[in-house]
Amino acid sequence: MLNEQRILQHLRPRRYVRLDVFEVLDSTNRYLMEQVHRGAPDWTVAIADRQTAGQGRQGRSWESPPNVGLWFSVLRRGASLSGNVHLWNVWVAVTLAEALERWMYREMGRALPIRLKWPNDLWVHDRKLGGMLLQGSFTGGAQDYLVIGIGLNVNQQREDFSPAIRPLAVSLRMATQRLWDRERLFAHLLNTLFEESRTFPEAAGGSLISAYWDRLMYKEEMVQIRIHNKTWPARIVGLTDEGLLMVERPDGEKTVIASGEVAHLRGGAHAAGH
Repeated sequence: MLNEQRILQHLRPRRYVRLDVFEVLDSTNRYLMEQVHRGAPDWTVAIADRQTAGQGRQGRSWESPPNVGLWFSVLRRGASLSGNVHLWNVWVAVTLAEALERWMYREMGRALPIRLKWPNDLWVHDRKLGGMLLQGSFTGGAQDYLVIGIGLNVNQQREDFSPAIRPLAVSLRMATQRLWDRERLFAHLLNTLFEESRTFPEAAGGSLISAYWDRLMYKEEMVQIRIHNKTWPARIVGLTDEGLLMVERPDGEKTVIASGEVAHLRGGAHAAGH
């Protein structure tokens, strides 16, 4: 079970964050979306030691067993929500990747490169380490609120993953051969998200897109695009300023992709969320 007091000991923006810690929830995203209608403030954060109905992208479930991972969601609302949800997705992915790399280097004295699989997965050693699910409400084109759901595999062993995702899943423990303090790591990630959010989206600009592109998997390579159960080959050629994926079809036509799945043609099966 996660220890709330230990998290708070390491959490710098304590006065600005409402932290709700649970032993079990069906979904931290669902919980926060309910809390919005009960007046929950900006920077309400929910974390559960276990989720019984964790949500992944494309309606998939997300495996969230107890004692091994970080399953949490962050509520953002108010004037800070200027900007589009795709750019938020890019910002969260880059911020988490950079925060994890800094943490690993500080704790181990060596790098653990984090790569990004479009649109919102964190990968290490060609396996999925974590992912995000952003959900929100819009009125007249403006965002009313945004819930940022994050799942990170921390201390699982290979056998802790179900057979369906075992070939593609990895944890920090598997990648580094050591156990990790989940409370300290969670506080570090939340500290970083809070601090970096002060200059987003005003200071995002091209540097954010470049940072995402630098970590992006399969860039300039042939991939299989899957949208609404239709698949077709294309080459990843760039990102728009809004964080959308730009691909080139075999006939040379360029297309901008806002949602869907990407799989490397060499790799075969597409990487299902968990």
